[in-house]
Order: sequence, then structure tokens, then C-alpha cells
Amino acid sequence: MLTHYARPSIEMKGGTTFHFIDTSPAEALAAAREAAGGLDIERSAPRAASPT
Repeated sequence: MLTHYARPSIEMKGGTTFHFIDTSPAEALAAAREAAGGLDIERSAPRAASPT
């Protein structure tokens, strides 16, 4: 996950691991593609908070 500052990875119960990096979007995308080893990757933009 691209963020403003690097922090430790978080592993979820289902086996998904979230890695947090502070780099350029292009470098983050390249790292995701390399880590996926040819499998699909998903990109998404932050969503605005919903009014309550």
C-alpha cells in the first residue's frame, strides 16, 4: 500500500499481507507487479469519508 510513511507489514488471517511503502506511485506499481509474479494486481484510490 502506498502511504506517506513506511510502517510494518500487516498479515491478515486469510493469508493476505499488506505492505506499506513510501515511494512514488510508479515505483509502488512496479513493486506490486514484481511481487505478484505475473498474477493480477488491484489498484484503487482513497475514498472520501462518507458524511454521517
